[in-house]
Amino acid sequence: MTRSPDDDETDDGTARSSFSYLPHATDIAADLNPDLKGGLFVCTGGAGGFMEAANRGAADVPGGRSIGMGISLPFETGLNPFVTPELAFEYHYFFTRKLCMAFHMQALVVAPGGFGTCDEMFEMMTLKQTGKMQSAMPIVLLGKDYWKNAINWDAFDEAGVINKRDVDELLFTDSVDEAYEYIVSALGSMPGSPLQR
Repeated sequence: MTRSPDDDETDDGTARSSFSYLPHATDIAADLNPDLKGGLFVCTGGAGGFMEAANRGAADVPGGRSIGMGISLPFETGLNPFVTPELAFEYHYFFTRKLCMAFHMQALVVAPGGFGTCDEMFEMMTLKQTGKMQSAMPIVLLGKDYWKNAINWDAFDEAGVINKRDVDELLFTDSVDEAYEYIVSALGSMPGSPLQR
């Protein structure tokens, strides 16, 4: 999640993903949008796959809007049709896009992806770990088996290069309902959040 000009929400993934999690992105975005009450927005990389599903979920809600932050790449065809036109951005450099995504981010949902996905995910985790972003920011890794197999999370702790808490704070799930509850609960307890309870 990202704090758009005021607030918003970031879902990151890959344009070439063929995993079964795509319909879930639509559900998560659609479930979140009514709770956001204008303060938060779904924000994605704007491409296809998981990102398109998240933008579509937001668009399916009456009055729903979402941000797309695309990157100019030779194999990308531009932003997906579900990005709100006035919230569509195209970047040349990854670092510029990451900075813009991170600046207002309130939560992060990451779908199975490749190097680009991992680059952006680890950047956000590092910013959270070092206190450069909200330390209570919820991070959801959608696709439990994928993320547990793709990265040996325990090895970081065993080598002493991170605190075990950094991994324990991640939510590995295949459940839309669990992801939704985790995000809403975390945002509700963050100071200044539009969802603060």
